[in-house]
Amino acid sequence: MLPSKADAGSDPFSATEDYFSIRWYLNWEMRSAVMRVLVTAVPAIGHFLPVVPLAVAFRAAGHEVLVALAQHADFAARAGLPVVDVAPDYDAVAVTSQVLKDDPAFLENVWNVTVTPRMTIAPRAPMFAGINRPLVPATVELADQWRPDLVVYEQTATVGPMVAARLGIPAVQQNIAILASGDMHRATAALLGDLCDKYEIPPLPDPLMTVEALPPSMLSIPAEGPSLGGRPYNGGGVLGSELPRRPERPQVAVTLGSGFSAGFYGLGALEPVIAAAAEVDADFLIALGEAAAGRLGPLPPNVRSLDRWFPYSELFRTCAAAIHHGGGGSIMTSIDAGIPQMVVRGDGDPGALIMGDAVRDRGLGISTTPPRSPRPSWSGCSPTARSSRRRPRSPPRSPACPPRPPSRRGWPISSPTGGSPRARSLLLPPGTQPLLPPRAARLGVPHRGHEVIVSIADCAPAAAGSGLEIVDVAPDFDMNAVNERVAAEHPDLMAAMATKPMVEPEDWAAGIAAVNRPLVPGSIALADDWRPDLVVYDQASTVGLLVADRLGVPAVQQNIGSLRTGRMHEAIADHLADLCAEYAVTAGKPATTLETFPPSLLDRPAEGPFMRWVPYNGGTVVSGRLPAPPDARPRVAIAMGTTELTELGLDALASVVEAVAPVDADFVLAAGDVDLTALGTLPANIRRVGWTPMSSLLRTCTALIHHGGGGNVLNAVAANLPQLIAHDPANLMHHTTCAVVRKSGIGLVTPSDRIDRPMVEALLTNDALRRAAGKVHAENESLPSPAATARSIAERTLA
Repeated sequence: MLPSKADAGSDPFSATEDYFSIRWYLNWEMRSAVMRVLVTAVPAIGHFLPVVPLAVAFRAAGHEVLVALAQHADFAARAGLPVVDVAPDYDAVAVTSQVLKDDPAFLENVWNVTVTPRMTIAPRAPMFAGINRPLVPATVELADQWRPDLVVYEQTATVGPMVAARLGIPAVQQNIAILASGDMHRATAALLGDLCDKYEIPPLPDPLMTVEALPPSMLSIPAEGPSLGGRPYNGGGVLGSELPRRPERPQVAVTLGSGFSAGFYGLGALEPVIAAAAEVDADFLIALGEAAAGRLGPLPPNVRSLDRWFPYSELFRTCAAAIHHGGGGSIMTSIDAGIPQMVVRGDGDPGALIMGDAVRDRGLGISTTPPRSPRPSWSGCSPTARSSRRRPRSPPRSPACPPRPPSRRGWPISSPTGGSPRARSLLLPPGTQPLLPPRAARLGVPHRGHEVIVSIADCAPAAAGSGLEIVDVAPDFDMNAVNERVAAEHPDLMAAMATKPMVEPEDWAAGIAAVNRPLVPGSIALADDWRPDLVVYDQASTVGLLVADRLGVPAVQQNIGSLRTGRMHEAIADHLADLCAEYAVTAGKPATTLETFPPSLLDRPAEGPFMRWVPYNGGTVVSGRLPAPPDARPRVAIAMGTTELTELGLDALASVVEAVAPVDADFVLAAGDVDLTALGTLPANIRRVGWTPMSSLLRTCTALIHHGGGGNVLNAVAANLPQLIAHDPANLMHHTTCAVVRKSGIGLVTPSDRIDRPMVEALLTNDALRRAAGKVHAENESLPSPAATARSIAERTLA
């Protein structure tokens, strides 16, 4: 059931017809409003990136999000979203070239005609029809199967409103350029009439609303809807072991966009730029990623090409200026970084003219055509364009221990643009675990306009799959070496860890301190450099409290299960006394502790406010079809933990497979890319799947069997399913989760070597389990969403 305008009540935005929908859809907290949101864009990275903040905002508000994309599915998954590749063989350059080749009149009379501010993109419908045509069949099939409640599409992806019209559901359009859409989608759909007839797609209605990615002052005509605001999103990535710095010698970023422009128009526009750069007393960084590989030829000494994708937001903030092709993302990132820009209009790219004119007319930089490209000069740019939106960066540190920076407590924090205040959040998840449930992507912080950097070690590439910017603060981290050190220095602790379950984390402080120790120097160096306003850390990451104390900023702890923190951080700090003395820090108290287990699953008092569990399992490209709803036969998901299977072996999973084989039900085994060869041929009623969004899988299931991880306990709660924990007897880490599941009655618990057929059948037939699961599910749904929690934390931090 979707909300109606009558449901808006006293919401002040509901009176504004254009603004009603997104505000209400994002903030509706009732279970009936949990939606499935299908996001689609044409196969160009520069068209997909602008819709990521809105997609993540929906997810952080508790909704399910799925992306339908082609050609760049792997890149899209690195935004931390599940993606279905709807046209695996798609080639945007080849498709675009073929359209122009097949329609010379369109090429001559429309494509090559200079765009003017009052034009719409409707005359380009033949191009958009050619681009969208290969996307329609699989996107329609996906939508028929997944049954979304809302479609979000970027300005040129007509496949979005076509799918929405077919299903009779609302659609939201996100504009990405200066020009208005006009009647483009209806004109495009008319050219795809054969597909509209085949799939019974009715005439396209107007979108529920249109959102502008550019601010009103950048548009050439009145906005078609509200501006989304926030910071431009350029993709996540591993930034290295420390933040890139702005060098003493001026540095200029040069880019032709995120792939399509360089591939379609070529790199000819760079030739005069590189030639002019050779005569300028500055360094130039060409950021084209794979598009530049082997295509640039010899470069002057002061010009070099980056050999990998690097988030423009971090690159541009180290630069004195940017030279680019006129893409909306490059323009907005330059504005956000507070640097002047030069738009170099390539031959055959008529759209760059109007974007360049907008930059020039608003005093943001220079617009030029390559053959007349002057030596880069920024003296004509306005002071507004040259002013930095960032706080000054600290000078390079000496090898000696840096002095403690002055306290930030009580410092006023304001927006450099006069708008809503923005905060910098440093997140410190467990140093050796992938960035999954308790993390920034679930909180929705970066997509509310705040800056976020994650400090992590050992699994930086996996963490980058969340779509966030990552700094690996301990590149040489070795968990085996940590364990060996703990075994040598604390043999009694290692013996206890192997034979006793963890009840009080304080008792294991020596082991947890050993994991935190390698993270402290790099995390403090990063924090001294970046100067966050807020530190968010995982329950076991005492380093977060140390960093917050050093800077005098608030810290937020997110608990990861039912274990109580108690004096754990003080005990860990005692084992890190040398580092605490070196950096003049202590482990204080967090400003707030967030609980992710619902109140009824805690057997001791809560340590802070509760937050709704919204399943997040990282971005992934879904291989093949999404799990279809089951027939009359029950379906059970099996998720025994990829890390546990890798480290402890397959014995626990083998016991589960043996127990379920004779049960009259279908079982879906989600084991990622773990090698299961040792299990032999699986029984006929078990089907293995690769990386799959757990929320989508569990929505099609009757129950869940898992290893006892806190994330899976809560995933079952969020999906309103009973669960069976078959924990490996060799792993005592899940003692508390097993206890709360057993006590609450939401599932069954057994050592994996004792699981049997009657227990699995009881999981499917015991109504008491289902009633208890439903009760806790309703409790979880009543809690504030991650989006609402992030908003509350940011308001308190910036107050």
